[in-house]
Amino acid sequence: TSDFLDDLAVRDALARAVDRAALATMLGLPGWRTADYPLPASLGLDRQPSAPAWASRPMAERIASARDVVQRWIAANGEAPMLKVALPEGPGASLLFIRLARDFEQLGVKIDRVGIDDPADLRLIDEVAPFDHALWYLSRLDCPAKLRCDPSASAFLADARGAGDPAEQARLLGEAEQRIVGYASYIPLGQPGRWALGG
Repeated sequence: TSDFLDDLAVRDALARAVDRAALATMLGLPGWRTADYPLPASLGLDRQPSAPAWASRPMAERIASARDVVQRWIAANGEAPMLKVALPEGPGASLLFIRLARDFEQLGVKIDRVGIDDPADLRLIDEVAPFDHALWYLSRLDCPAKLRCDPSASAFLADARGAGDPAEQARLLGEAEQRIVGYASYIPLGQPGRWALGG
């Protein structure tokens, strides 16, 4: 599956195809907020969080454009691989799997469920932030977390950790955040849960 998920356009297509509103309805979690990007607020940035280009588009348009991306990949490379999705046990995880299977099937992509610690292409990260700061959220999507990552974003995060000036740290975090969002190495679902594309 590496060639498939190494393609930035494919990763972005998978992220935009997930119907987060339908997922929230399925899960029925009071107060759970869906999300299209990793930061719930600026949290140390000097601006509002970056949103992917598709965030404000209607769901039908997002599905259609994502399907076009995947079909172009298939035309050039052959059948799309079956993606392994690592999930914990439990009914909530089963609902997540059903939702993803439906959404990805519309693109021509099939998925298979594996255990949370098994080798996988997609792995659930569901953690509550111990403190509200961009550095914590972005570090969970950094190269040391063993995800697909943008090395330039990792370099900005390293500089941000060592920055003594709050304004300079905010600038460096903003550079890293913009690159992480653009690299599409994860599929945000909501706060705090998000999908990460494993290495």
